[in-house]
Formats: sequence, structure tokens, C-alpha cells
Amino acid sequence: MSLYWSHCGTTRARAWEVTGTPKLDSYDAVAELGRLDVIVNAVSAARPTKPGPFGGGNFKEADLEAFRGWTGAVAEQAFVFLSEGVRAEARTLIQVTGGSARRAAKAAAR
Repeated sequence: MSLYWSHCGTTRARAWEVTGTPKLDSYDAVAELGRLDVIVNAVSAARPTKPGPFGGGNFKEADLEAFRGWTGAVAEQAFVFLSEGVRAEARTLIQVTGGSARRAAKAAAR
């Protein structure tokens, strides 16, 4: 992944060839530079009422309160993240989840 530091557009105005980015040479280019490209949400909203597995456990042991602690806040957070990201006209929304993402990353590193 190519990254560069852009100090208020100075790099894009003076050294666009070095960074491989479009030249910052007009008010339209400045407006485009100010667009929101990516929003990353990497927080867990789960509020389990007691320790244990996702959702409060298997159906035989779980109760509705435990299930809501795991799922209600997460669903609300997802709605807020996605709806606000769309309203902000972000070009990319990235949701990083908890244990599942960590397990997948660990498996991919093998």
C-alpha cells in the first residue's frame, strides 16, 4: 500500500510527481482533496451482561438479556456507522470486527 504525508495539500501542489498523485492546481482540486475517502470503525459495542460466549451461550443456557447484551448495541453501532458514513459521502467504509477478524488475520499469517 502506498502512503504519503500531505501537509494541507502542500505536497500535492509542489511535488505531485514524487507522490504519484494528481497535481493540486485549482479550487476544484482543493475541494476534491478535502473529500472524505475512508472511515474505519474498529470498536466493539457489545455489552455482555455476564462473561461467556457470543450471544450469551447456546440456546439451552442463554437468556434474552444476555443475547441483547451481545447483539443490540452491535446492531445499533453498525446502523450508525453505515448511515453516517453514507451521509458523509465517504468513498470507503471499513468495519473491523473483534475476535473473528483476529482469528482470520492469525490464520492468514501462517
